[in-house]
Amino acid sequence: MTVSLNRTTTAGNIEIASHTIAPKRVDDVSDSEETVYYNERALTDWGYFMRVPKLKSAILMKAVWTVGRGFTCDVRTRVQLDLIQGNGKETFEDILFNMIVGKQVFRDSYAEIIRDEKSGTLLNLRIINPQNMRIIYDRKGMIKRYEQIKTRDDTNPIKFKPEEILHFQHNGIAGQTHGISVPESVENIILADDENFIVMKKIARFQAVPFIIFKVKADNQRTIDTFKSNIKAARKDGEDLIIPDDANLLSWETVQVSPSAVLMQWRDSLNSEFYRAVGLPQVLFGAANGSTESGSKVEYLAHETVFENDQRYIERQIQAQLGLKIDLYSPTSLLENLQTDTAKDGSSNFAPNDIVAGSGQ
Repeated sequence: MTVSLNRTTTAGNIEIASHTIAPKRVDDVSDSEETVYYNERALTDWGYFMRVPKLKSAILMKAVWTVGRGFTCDVRTRVQLDLIQGNGKETFEDILFNMIVGKQVFRDSYAEIIRDEKSGTLLNLRIINPQNMRIIYDRKGMIKRYEQIKTRDDTNPIKFKPEEILHFQHNGIAGQTHGISVPESVENIILADDENFIVMKKIARFQAVPFIIFKVKADNQRTIDTFKSNIKAARKDGEDLIIPDDANLLSWETVQVSPSAVLMQWRDSLNSEFYRAVGLPQVLFGAANGSTESGSKVEYLAHETVFENDQRYIERQIQAQLGLKIDLYSPTSLLENLQTDTAKDGSSNFAPNDIVAGSGQ
């Protein structure tokens, strides 16, 4: 006997939700008499900086590579800068480092400029917490004054004229009233990396303390509860557990959890994306995965322009706002020895001009 089955196949539509990036308006001045800027993200970004080790080390490292080798200037300027004490225990270089870290974390960083009332000679620089600063712009987009506040809606702030504040802005563009913080730029990467870390932490725990399904062949709840309590105590303290040798009483099954290579690849990808977004060569924190010695040096060399750009910004602002000229020492260049090192990797097609053309991140 033959049985015929008529089957109807229906095609299913798999819908994938489209992903869009939310639009964002440039935070420029309004048409009112005054536009007040206050950093609403200050607490959030400081939290990221303090609680994400990778972010903190990257921001500090970039500041080190920007001003860590010091600066040169004429004798008269050196005498003035050597008199700066900040809070009484700081030097000009300490304040400069603080300002560079601050602008990366808070979008902007500030220091009060203290001058001699008669001669106008620079006497000191006092760091001001960016969380406690407001900038007041006029209708034309010019800074009208700064206000140091105690609370968000402080009605009795300490007011400063524009020339009384040393102000660094991090990547301020498009007429914005503020800079762009590093934590804000890499926020999604930080969250994805943190999620990946939590998952890997759980998997690592399962490797050390495997998940076991115990099958107790008993109907008495008191017996089950007693067994559960004994097992829990034994696993917690790492002690031996003695039970009757009876296959009819108990069986168990160990659940193995093995990390997927995809998870590690995803983590490596997040690391690379993070350092590209921050603008640092990953080789500063150790060789990047799969990178050769010469390849790591090329990555570093491509970022030399980034460090140079940051240094030139600081030099320009010091001259424009303090009236002093300094020249920051550049980080050591690898251009001279890179062509020789590439021979170690079997490459002979290296052209220095190709590297000079690169601008990095």
